[in-house]
Amino acid sequence: MDFNNPFNNFKMKVSIIISVVEDRGYLEKAIKSALNQDYDDYEIVLASDGNPAMKSYADKWNLKFSLQEIKSNISTNFNKAALIAKGEFLKALSDDDLLTTNCLKDLVNNIGNKSLIFANSIDFWQNGTNIINKPSIKKGDFNELIRLKSSYIHGGTIMFRKDIFLNRGGFDERLECCEEYDYYLYLLSKGYEFAYLDKIVYEYRKHNKQKSLVHSPKERERRMRYKNYIINKYL
Repeated sequence: MDFNNPFNNFKMKVSIIISVVEDRGYLEKAIKSALNQDYDDYEIVLASDGNPAMKSYADKWNLKFSLQEIKSNISTNFNKAALIAKGEFLKALSDDDLLTTNCLKDLVNNIGNKSLIFANSIDFWQNGTNIINKPSIKKGDFNELIRLKSSYIHGGTIMFRKDIFLNRGGFDERLECCEEYDYYLYLLSKGYEFAYLDKIVYEYRKHNKQKSLVHSPKERERRMRYKNYIINKYL
């Protein structure tokens, strides 16, 4: 992808990028949570992976629309949306999750000069069960991320600087999962630092259509294959 886009000037503080393939029944709730922020200086980009019909949602809510013409993966879809985003910072939102109303305001006010900020989240189920997730480690730690072969950072809570992201070339487009984990390791390997905010900024919906809840041996093997690929890049 061409990340040297002359029209990619920063005119807003934050760009929220909502990645979607199809509406699984939660998209409008996700959009409304993005629109209901206690913060004014932001835009919303609806990024469709191979489904032009999603433009109807962008039109309905007056959102910017990005279309990845041929269905690919979340990394490629997000990268394409980042090219038209005008925010200084990028904030990802899954189509089945929610941002808390304080999300952007608190993240922007606490990132300082760091490359990335992460925070707390809530896992919630349809039956009303809620679990608060706080990271076990309150800073970006390269050695711990490598050792764990996983991330203690909830990807839904992160916000990061667009200029660093684009200079890197975005997410690794060979990855169909774990793209945030790879990006954490990249930043830390280059000496960038993270900020942590002890507040809830993201609501993570638990349901039976999530990729992360598929526990088949084949799916576990696939995810571990991507993780090993990522770890071997940085060892």
